Amino acid sequence: MSRLSASGGVPQSLPDPSWGVLSTSGQLCVRAVLRRFPGDFDSRYGYRPWLVESFADAGYDGTCLLAANFLRVGETAGRGRQDVRNEHGRTVKTVLMYPLFRRWRQQLGVREVALHPMLAPGESLNGNEWVVNEFGGAPLNDQRLSARLVKSVEMLAAYAGQKINADSRSDRTSINAFYRLIDMPEDSAVTVENILAPH
Repeated sequence: MSRLSASGGVPQSLPDPSWGVLSTSGQLCVRAVLRRFPGDFDSRYGYRPWLVESFADAGYDGTCLLAANFLRVGETAGRGRQDVRNEHGRTVKTVLMYPLFRRWRQQLGVREVALHPMLAPGESLNGNEWVVNEFGGAPLNDQRLSARLVKSVEMLAAYAGQKINADSRSDRTSINAFYRLIDMPEDSAVTVENILAPH
């Protein structure tokens, strides 16, 4: 509890996170404030904060703060400080945080997050099993179309960022099947909504 003072929770010193339409201007303004903030805070309160916290109301994503390298760390419970009856009368807000001190995790006693190594395009943890998991259940009303979708996604993953044409190393039958799939009539079950439905 004593470490809470290390967070500078002073949203009134930052521009409104809803300035998404002014993301460049907002970003520059936020960065200018953040450069001065630790010194000004120290002069006023006698210590330097390690973190800055701000919030974005529902319907806004805090574009200018994210552009200034704030991290989206969660959401509020929709309660104000005076909500002693747990009525949740306020809107849920996005919580954004900006570290002012490089080793803030150690200072706050927070464990380092172990990040998984990035995978190369087309690489996955379980081979092509992810394709079946992600797209195999798409409601296309035809098992042959579902199988074609899975095969097409496997092919696209194998050639991530490349053109799929007759010069590709994949067989011509798979390429033709892929183009037939994406050229289905508008009234068919092959729609973006149905393809993404298993998600």
